[in-house]
Amino acid sequence: MKKTPLAISLTLGTSIFIPNVFANGLAINEQSVSGAGTNYAGRASTPRDASTLYSNPAGLVRLEGSQITGGTGFIQAKTKIREVASSTAGTNRGDMVPNTFVPFGYFSQKINSRWAAGIGVYAPFGIKGEYEKGYAGRAYGLHNEVSVVSVQPTTSFQINPQFSLGAGITFNRIEGVLTNSIPNQYLNVPLNGETSLDIKGDDTSFGYNLGALVSIVDGLDWGIAYHSKLKFGLEGRTRVKTNIPGAAGRYKGTLDITMPESIDTSFSYRWKQWGAYTGATWMRWSRLSGIEVNNQNAGPFSRISESLNWKDTYSYAVGVSYDLEPTLQLRAGLGSDPSPTNDADRSVRIPVGDRYSFTLGAGWKVSSQLTVDVAYARIQEKWAEVNKYQYGSYLANFKNSANTLGVQLTYLF
Repeated sequence: MKKTPLAISLTLGTSIFIPNVFANGLAINEQSVSGAGTNYAGRASTPRDASTLYSNPAGLVRLEGSQITGGTGFIQAKTKIREVASSTAGTNRGDMVPNTFVPFGYFSQKINSRWAAGIGVYAPFGIKGEYEKGYAGRAYGLHNEVSVVSVQPTTSFQINPQFSLGAGITFNRIEGVLTNSIPNQYLNVPLNGETSLDIKGDDTSFGYNLGALVSIVDGLDWGIAYHSKLKFGLEGRTRVKTNIPGAAGRYKGTLDITMPESIDTSFSYRWKQWGAYTGATWMRWSRLSGIEVNNQNAGPFSRISESLNWKDTYSYAVGVSYDLEPTLQLRAGLGSDPSPTNDADRSVRIPVGDRYSFTLGAGWKVSSQLTVDVAYARIQEKWAEVNKYQYGSYLANFKNSANTLGVQLTYLF
């Protein structure tokens, strides 16, 4: 019997792909709403509030007093599927991503003129999606729900008025459920019916974030932040439902996966009421060359694998801000984020194409202590091909889009 496929694309991050809220692939961008208004351009060089703990920990020392920042991103994603050629009968409705909220929260404390500390909770990776039960591509994926939640204690030190550094340790928890349903004829078994696979697992891992922030000249700042890779060894179970003799059961399973490291750098420039921002992010998606689940004593399902062959990506963004009033700042941004996938290995679980986005946002200082930030994003992807053959042919073109809305509150003690 052939190896069973697992069309998984864990970065957990969004692979499912909740296209808008996340960066491309599995990564999620919703760790801050104040940064979303400029499409995250300038996020490594603009410490607006305690969410800089994620964007660039070096920015913490530039914040005043004690701050609490919390909010959520709301994602409404749409998927079109066309030009389908499938050897398995079924439907192709698309729109498999449910409406989703991505919350976050941070606390920062200025210790003295040179030191600051803080802690944050956010989601760096995630996916969520569910095709209809009779989906024609169900052999390669039906239900996916994977999330990574990170807790990050952080400290920041100001070397001099122009230069600061920051570092944080991350405690990361991953949980995931992935299912698919394979017609028995594609398992070389002379039986009618289908075999369903339900894979569930979890693990914890440690990582770290580093950052530097430099004031080059008056009004011009440069920042750089590094987010380490996260190595997970998931343990859980694989449940097999089938009429193949001796194959049905519940088996202990393991999956080793590494979420990629990234480098984010940006410039911010302030002139009178205006702000201009640029940003670039490199992600080492090539760490996801493939995925393999090993199940104990599971016979033909002892090894479940899939090739991914993702490639590293560079994403870019530009943004502007304008202080309409001393208490009201308007923001806008444009972004480009290429897909890490390729036409030969792209999965129905993460059928992402090259992505472009436009954002609008605002920050309103309600009082000396309370600030409210809002942001809207429109995300559009190019058509992306899926070409799967291992368990019957499934060929289709996918096009994803999304609207996202974020709200954030910051309170200064």
